[in-house]
Amino acid sequence: MPIGSHSNSSRPSASRKHVNITLPALADVQAFFDCGDEECHHSMFMLLVSGSKICGLLMALCCHHRCSWNTYIGKQFMEKHDFTENDFKLMCCVASWATCGLRKTDKATENSEEHTTEIPDENLLNRYQRLNLKHEEREVIGMQCKRLIDAGRIQFLKDEGYDARLITYIDKSVSLENVALLATCKKS
Repeated sequence: MPIGSHSNSSRPSASRKHVNITLPALADVQAFFDCGDEECHHSMFMLLVSGSKICGLLMALCCHHRCSWNTYIGKQFMEKHDFTENDFKLMCCVASWATCGLRKTDKATENSEEHTTEIPDENLLNRYQRLNLKHEEREVIGMQCKRLIDAGRIQFLKDEGYDARLITYIDKSVSLENVALLATCKKS
């Protein structure tokens, strides 16, 4: 039951979510670098490849719609697969379809800032009607765009000598933004 729910005995109850955030690869980390936007992510990636003694990173991935071609580290990956700067910009816009829109929510997420149950404005509805895509189809396409953007990041890190992969750190029923990028030094 959500916090604040009352049973027949009128006693409040709560439920907990347990998330295992222990990462053996980060056990001996001496310092942390914390950032929260695309410009900062770019700086962190550049720090990794600058020759600094950094053994890895863990970065929650969200806000793909805020990525820019100028700061995106996966340009080589995109170009290798014949995606242009304009294609990338479109991918960033469409990535928002994965987490926005007319998602049905339960009472636990109704007031969450991350999820919305509001009806989009009429222009947005008309655009979606013209695309002839159902909400579920847009959501899948948005997620594919997110993973494609992430694939470029992963390839960049692998090319720089890191082991890199995506991890899911919490169930999507808790948050639709539930994927992180984990990169560690390759073991020699």
